[in-house]
Amino acid sequence: MYEIYGAPNCSYCERAKWLMEHNKVEYTYTDVSADPDVQAAFFKRFPNVKTVPQIVFDGSDRGYPVHIGGYDQLEEWFWNHNKERTKLKYTQGLDIGPKM
Repeated sequence: MYEIYGAPNCSYCERAKWLMEHNKVEYTYTDVSADPDVQAAFFKRFPNVKTVPQIVFDGSDRGYPVHIGGYDQLEEWFWNHNKERTKLKYTQGLDIGPKM
């Protein structure tokens, strides 16, 4: 599960949501501008961040959450993930060629 922290009228936030849907992964979206308490919690969790979106992976496969970063980092994250998944697909003994 992924978390996207964003704001209205943020094109990179919209792109991040589209990328999640394109990769068929579950995510939650939090509008950090909706409430002062939510905004305060955002800056407490990400003290050195100045932009949205900020994306976090829950780390269910590794036991701890991972702060991915912004949209560019998310795009790279999925690029690497999909590349690794494709590599595994072709190295797990699939016999697709003729026998010699």
